[in-house]
Amino acid sequence: MWAAIQTTWRRVGYTFDLLLERRWWLYLIGDVFLLFFALMEAISSMQGTEWLEKLYPRLIVVPNLVLGLPALARVIALERQVGSLDLALAVPSTERYFLRRAAAVSGVLLLQSWIVLLIVADGWALVRALVQGTVLTLFMAALTLFWASRLKTAGATLAACLVSVALMSPWIFVSPDTSKALGVPADLFGISLPNLAWMWSAAVMAAATTIVYLYARERLRHPEAMLA
Repeated sequence: MWAAIQTTWRRVGYTFDLLLERRWWLYLIGDVFLLFFALMEAISSMQGTEWLEKLYPRLIVVPNLVLGLPALARVIALERQVGSLDLALAVPSTERYFLRRAAAVSGVLLLQSWIVLLIVADGWALVRALVQGTVLTLFMAALTLFWASRLKTAGATLAACLVSVALMSPWIFVSPDTSKALGVPADLFGISLPNLAWMWSAAVMAAATTIVYLYARERLRHPEAMLA
């Protein structure tokens, strides 16, 4: 088991080296910077549930936008840049090849958010934050694969992802403890307003993730379309 963990981490490190052009230390500094200020914000407002409303966007949403998307945008563009896309598409499973690469970036962001949330949160608030954060991270990974399989450059992929995120912002930027219901009734079958807002947002994000991933998978399974 330990050997498998070591192999996984070596693969993750290799992926970061490729995607960040061996400037992973800049990524690490930025990540530590974001985590530090997220925790300081949480510690300064530990009364009630306000801390979670401030911690969630800084711990999950901002790292995915600032660190995750730029790295993920190069998942396929990197192969085009170095002229090895045809070799990458010749592997037995193109889908699995690029999924592993995207999972390395998204997995690190997701793991660190889980660790921090498990330390500072508990109860139903923890469940909401974990589920919503997981769905958001998976959505970002699926979204970048969707656009990266259709656009030639990392810049174009990043721009398309940011536009998509802007369109999905009513559901992406909803806090697990928000009081905004996005048009959902204030009370339904005895479920409170914040829980309805969370359920609605999580359901929309899960549906969007499934749709964009299925379209990305269809493209990845037809290498000739990506070469064209």
